[in-house]
Amino acid sequence: MNESQQDKQDVIAQWSFDTRPILGRFHLWLDDVQVEWSRGKPSKEFTHQLSFLDGRLERLFAMTAAVTALGTQVFARFGAGATLDKAGLNEVKKNADAI
Repeated sequence: MNESQQDKQDVIAQWSFDTRPILGRFHLWLDDVQVEWSRGKPSKEFTHQLSFLDGRLERLFAMTAAVTALGTQVFARFGAGATLDKAGLNEVKKNADAI
């Protein structure tokens, strides 16, 4: 799909507006947005065929997952609890929450 520069800026602006609670909380800025469809046909707005959420909440959930993954990679000991028992796993989670 070949988008014009204005269309690209509109997508970035829409994602920035819809996800501003998360972006503002963590002082993040969007430079680019890339939406990939793993199945079905691309549409301008997320549809109820994919989930029960509207487009704004769909983008907010996607951004929440992305920021969580980023924070895990940057600040947490990624994979540190993979081989630990329940007590050890809880300790790793507590350490991650303390950051």
